[in-house]
Amino acid sequence: MFRFIIGLFAAGLPVAGAVGQTIQGLAPDWNQPYAYGPPLSAGPGPNPTGGHDPFDAWSAPTSAANLLGHWDDVRGLPVGDGTPAPGTTVGYGGGASWHDYQLDADRPGPGVAPAALTDLGWYMDTNNSGDVARGNGSDGHVGTYVKDIQPGLQTLLDTVSSGWTTATRGATIAQGTDVFGNPASPHADADSAFAEIVSEIDHNRTVLMTWKHWDIEWTGVGTGCGGICPPRERQDGYYSFGDAASGDIWGNDEVWLDNPNPELALGHTVSVVGYRPAWADSGILKDENGQPIQSNWVVVQDNIDGTQRNIAVPLRDEEFATVWLANTTAVPEPATALLLLSGLALTRRRR
Repeated sequence: MFRFIIGLFAAGLPVAGAVGQTIQGLAPDWNQPYAYGPPLSAGPGPNPTGGHDPFDAWSAPTSAANLLGHWDDVRGLPVGDGTPAPGTTVGYGGGASWHDYQLDADRPGPGVAPAALTDLGWYMDTNNSGDVARGNGSDGHVGTYVKDIQPGLQTLLDTVSSGWTTATRGATIAQGTDVFGNPASPHADADSAFAEIVSEIDHNRTVLMTWKHWDIEWTGVGTGCGGICPPRERQDGYYSFGDAASGDIWGNDEVWLDNPNPELALGHTVSVVGYRPAWADSGILKDENGQPIQSNWVVVQDNIDGTQRNIAVPLRDEEFATVWLANTTAVPEPATALLLLSGLALTRRRR
C-alpha cells in the first residue's frame, strides 16, 4: 500500500474533468517512420521496396516513444531523447536514439549499457528483427506481438533509467506488475479496461492500447479529414471501427493477425492521452435504426498521418469483444517517483 500511495502521489494527483480528461502537457505525437520523408535525418520516407522491410508496422514502438516523450518532456523523468517534440535530435541513422527511442536505422543489438542503446522496436522484436529474449525464433512476423510490448518496454526503461513498473492487461493476457504493485490481472470487461484508462489519465500518465486492427471510420462528429489533416491541431474527431479489416490502408504495411492465441496477435497500438465518458458524448454512435448508442471513448494518438492529432474511438462491450486487445501501463516505482517529487533529476545515462 505504501508503494501505491507514493507512486500515485509522485506521479500526479487526480485531475479529472467534468466531461472527460486529457493528459497535462502536450505529449509527442510521433508517427510511424514512413510518415517522414527525405532528407535522411527525417526518416526513411515511403517504402522503397514495395515489400516488407525493417521500417514496417512500427505502431507499438512509436506509441511507446510518445509515452517516453511525455514522461521526459512534461514529467521531467529522463527516459526519452531529452528534447521536447517536435523535431529530431539525432540524425536518422546517426545514433541510437531518433524519436524518443522510436527508431535507430542501423538497429544493432545493445552492447554493454549505456554505451550501445538501441530502439524500442529492437527490444519489442518488432518485425522479428530484435531481441532474441522475446523467444520468437525466426518466425518472420511483421509487426509486434502483444506479448512483447510490455517486456520490451520494461527492458528499455531498465536500460535508460531505473525503477519502473509496467503491465499489459488484456481479456486473457496479464503480464508484469500493475500500478498497485501487484501481479497484473486480466480485465473482465470493457468497464474494467476503461476504468484503468480513466485512472491513468487522471494521474497524468499516458497508456498504450492495442487493437486487433485499425479499420476506423469518421462518425461525422468533430473534424473529419478525408485524407491527411493539415494542420495537425489539438482537437478531437470521433471515429468508429469498421466491421472487418482486410489490410493496412495507412501505408505502414501492417499485418493484422487475429491469432487464436491473443498473445501472438498482430494488431495496431496507439497511445492514449485522454477519455470521454458515455454520458458526456451521447448519441455519436447510432444503431441501424438511427437510435443513439451509449459508449465510453478513449482519446488516442494513432501514429498515422491521416487523422487529427487526437482522435476518439469507442470502448464498450462491442469493442472489448471484437477489436480491443490490451492496455499497457508504465509508472515509476517509489524511489524514482520520489526523485521526481523532490525536484531532483535522475542521472541521465550517457547516450
